[in-house]
Amino acid sequence: AIKTLRLCIQSIRHRKIIVPKGPAKRGANNNNPMLNMRNLGNLIGKAVHERKEVHARACSIFGALAEGIVNHAQTAIAGDGSGGGSCVVGSSEAHSAWRAESLLAVGYTKCMTELIPMIEIENTLADPRTPAVRRLMESLAQICEATRSYPTLSVPPALANIPSVVQEYTMKMDKTYRAALVCCISSIRTLPQLFAPQVSRILPAVVDPILTSDTSVLQSMPVKRLIYMTGLVRTVLTCAMYDETRNDSLKAGKKNAVLSMLMAGGSSRSSGNADGDGSAKDDPGVIEARTTVTALLAEGTIERLVEALVGKFLRLHSEELQEWEDDPEGRYETDLAEKMPLTEADGVSPRHC
Repeated sequence: AIKTLRLCIQSIRHRKIIVPKGPAKRGANNNNPMLNMRNLGNLIGKAVHERKEVHARACSIFGALAEGIVNHAQTAIAGDGSGGGSCVVGSSEAHSAWRAESLLAVGYTKCMTELIPMIEIENTLADPRTPAVRRLMESLAQICEATRSYPTLSVPPALANIPSVVQEYTMKMDKTYRAALVCCISSIRTLPQLFAPQVSRILPAVVDPILTSDTSVLQSMPVKRLIYMTGLVRTVLTCAMYDETRNDSLKAGKKNAVLSMLMAGGSSRSSGNADGDGSAKDDPGVIEARTTVTALLAEGTIERLVEALVGKFLRLHSEELQEWEDDPEGRYETDLAEKMPLTEADGVSPRHC
């Protein structure tokens, strides 16, 4: 059901506007309303209005999704599968219940990733949804902090009596971590001002594990995990609102000036910043995010991050080099087998060099 919900939200977000072709008229050169400039403004205004209405209706589930993310993630991380006391801790029923909670945590987070781009907050100070969105983003940062370790060396006491659960717990927490990272990336791209207070928390949860892990640990990490980790760093560094050298970007706004002029009957209107309330440059969260990014660049952290990824992960280690020497064709076939699932899912594989 959660997967179906995510697909439904995704289809709403990518909904296309279809302009029907009018009936043929004798002597008319063109019946396509898109090419009639007199109707273009009305057509765009109607399409934008309908889009906003559909998105607003879809966003009515925001509160339930946010609550589900927090509740299911907390239960999954704590290893609690007791079902509120209905299951005996450490039993097979509790184990199954914990698995279900882990799946729900990831599923709810993926649904939220699709929903966030539809949350159009034009005034962060006046919009009543702002506090709830801020709480969600704080929860996402907390989830990333709680699941940042890889591999998991210990499990919660509630799961300690289950055989071979350490590997399973590591896998479940990895999926939870990745889902939360992707949701954070979506939040930064669409609501950067509301996410800004979490930048100082989320970056260490992504950068530190790469810098501090040794070669064997880094190479044992799922490739998708590293892709999303580095993807979040890139998203933060390329966000204009978090770059103190790009102050002009906060004044220009993100709305399309041509569309605004057409919809406003010829008068160009634009918002004051990416979130629309004109106060981004004075927002304490944005200022803190800019300070964090500036410090990250000044300390040479990005250079050390690149060195760690290239030296510990991308570069072939001694065992792989020996395999190339002993059996080049076999090593090549192994590389293809390892790369195939990732290529199908993400379109790219960073290894092997």
